[in-house]
Parts: sequence; C-alpha cells; structure tokens
Amino acid sequence: MLKSPQSKAPARAVCALKIVRRSFVVITLSCAFILTAAQPTAAQTSPSSNAPLEYSLNELLAQDAALAAIVQADSTEINFQALARLRLRIARSYYAAWQQSENESDLDQALVFCRSAADLDPDNSDAPGLLGTMLSDAPPGSDWLDAAIELLADALIANPDQPLLRLVLASALMKQSRFWSAATIYEDLFDQYPAMIIPANTAMLALSYIADGRVTAGIDFFKHLEGQFPRNSGVLSGLASLYKYEDRMSEAIQAMTRLMYASDAGPLQQEYARSLLTAWAQQ
Repeated sequence: MLKSPQSKAPARAVCALKIVRRSFVVITLSCAFILTAAQPTAAQTSPSSNAPLEYSLNELLAQDAALAAIVQADSTEINFQALARLRLRIARSYYAAWQQSENESDLDQALVFCRSAADLDPDNSDAPGLLGTMLSDAPPGSDWLDAAIELLADALIANPDQPLLRLVLASALMKQSRFWSAATIYEDLFDQYPAMIIPANTAMLALSYIADGRVTAGIDFFKHLEGQFPRNSGVLSGLASLYKYEDRMSEAIQAMTRLMYASDAGPLQQEYARSLLTAWAQQ
C-alpha cells in the first residue's frame, strides 16, 4: 500500500544536520552594500504560521492523501509523476516554514516529502535540486555539504537553465572554502544571465576573489562586465570593493562615483556611496 511519507521516520533526522539558518545573510565588504536575503514566508506547523498558509498546506496534504489512493488503484507513470510534483510542493512549504520557525519537525517533513518525490519520479530534476538546497544549509565542515553539492550539480546537469540553483551551489562551495569554483560559477552566471548582476550577487563574487587571493583577476572580470554594463550598480560596487581592497584608492573612488549615477541605483545606494566617498576622501 502506498502510504503518506508522513508515516515514515526521516532517514536522517535534522538534528544530525546541525543546520545554520540562512534566513538573513549579511555580507559586508569595505565598499559593498549591506545585503539581506528576505526570509521565506512561513507555512504550517509553527506557532507563527498565519492561517491562510496553514490552510493551504493542509489542503496540499489532503490532496496528497487523495492522489496516493489513486496511485494505489492505478499505478501508471503519469500518476506517479503527478504525486511526485505534489510532494515537491509540500516539501517546499515545509522548508519555507522551517526557515522562519526553526521547528525541526518542519525540516524533517520537508526532507521526507522531497525524498519521496525523488523516489516516485527519478527523472524529475527538481527533486535533487530542492534536496540539495535544503542540505546546503548545513554549516561549514559538515559532510552534508558534499551531498548538497553533488545533488545540485546533478540537477544543473539535467537542467542547466536554473540560475537560482547556481547561486545556491556557489554559496555551498564558498562554505567549503572552494572559492575558485564558486567564482567560476558566478562568472558563468553573469555572462549567461545579465539579470543576475545585482549587488547581492556581485558582492559574493568579489568576496570569492578576495578569499581566493585573486583580486587582480577579479578586477579584470569586473572591468569586462563594466564594458558590457557600464551603469550597473552591482558591477560598480564589486569593482570598487576590489580596488579598495588593493588600496587603489583613486580607482575605487572613480568606480564609486560612477555608481552614484548608475541607472539602477536607488536613493539608499546613492546615499551609501556618497557616505563612503566622504569617508575615503578623509583617509
């Protein structure tokens, strides 16, 4: 009989992960903006979950039970694939709930539903991608990061057109101090997906170059990007960061001044750039 995955104990409990939350990622480079990743919305079991989202997840669980019964009676490939897609939706909801609540049962259920989806439809590249994303939350030094990187790489081989998954992979590589590999992913990402060239992402690339001891190579790449996108605030903030790190102050000031007039620079970015220029002028 095909049972709901909720009836199974998680193969590897979340307590073994010792997971570090990424709900707010703060990156500080000497002349990069303070960047925060927005928390995902809660869904389901935590006390802070709001009613509409809880109701939505309960609906999904009811659909899961009904579809599992259909699969039991009619075990066709199309039904297995439909159940796998539904369980991925449920896994994402539980994962979002855990990111806000830190309720370990939420992450347990996210992992269980995601593994079940992968078993039901091994050809679905979304399942390893989501599982890799969840495992990538493990702290530096954890063996789970190796599994996450392998899953993410497999998902991208199956479906390369996933820029957000590339960001997750690069972040996991940085946790393992594999900065050269992370920088390579960011470089390819920016060349293929110009919309991803934003300060939050270029700051991580600049940090990878610095940590890898390849600041000059980083400056060359950012200058290459500036040639294509001369008024992009992400490019200019990353370039200014690397110039500042190399103590090439006149060039850092020039890059930050150009950022003041970047086409996508908002009032907060302009004000921050102005304050940095004032501080640098006094050095």
